[in-house]
Amino acid sequence: MNYMWDKFNIPTFPSETIVFLDGEFRSDLSTAESLDIKASKLPTHIIIQGGAKLPEKITLHKGAKVYLTALITGGKNRIEIDAVGQGAKFSAGIHLTNKDAAEIEIIANHSADNTEIKADIRFNAAHFSQTVANAVANIGANVKGAENSLNFWVLADKGVKHIRLSPNQFISSAPKSAVHGASVERGSPAQITFLKEQGLNSDEANEALREAFLHATFDHLPQ
Repeated sequence: MNYMWDKFNIPTFPSETIVFLDGEFRSDLSTAESLDIKASKLPTHIIIQGGAKLPEKITLHKGAKVYLTALITGGKNRIEIDAVGQGAKFSAGIHLTNKDAAEIEIIANHSADNTEIKADIRFNAAHFSQTVANAVANIGANVKGAENSLNFWVLADKGVKHIRLSPNQFISSAPKSAVHGASVERGSPAQITFLKEQGLNSDEANEALREAFLHATFDHLPQ
């Protein structure tokens, strides 16, 4: 557990782990490997960092409980989460450092009762970067008690070239909750002034804001 913190700077907790580092599955750091996930005594924590891409598909069976934490760079990513078993739960915090171009699509499918899929996707968008993000939630007919939340957050540097955020939901039966959102922000003059009053220079103040934005990626994890 301590090694996970030292290696990834990602909070850890008692769980089965599936680790991808710089595009490779790391069996030496993992206690599980299948993304066709069934219920177990411990939740499953998928950790992705570096040049790795998000897995294309994760299937959640009855009673599965899954957390996904990703600290990755730009590029194209597409991930589909299929909640096919009753009571399956999925929670993700994804942070993309975008220095050039980043594009992500996330699909959340609810086909069983009392399923939960929640994801916050954060972009640290640099000067002249392009960010495109699309989310689609599908809640099937006759599905009871589904909970869905898909949200995009962009911390935009001055002079970003392009941002397009499109969260969507297609609902065929009444959910317990269905939330989607998109937000673009940058450090306010008041925040920068406050940090400077604490002794930071301009570069350090902006870096502190980026660090705070990154650490909010971990809000989905159990405390």
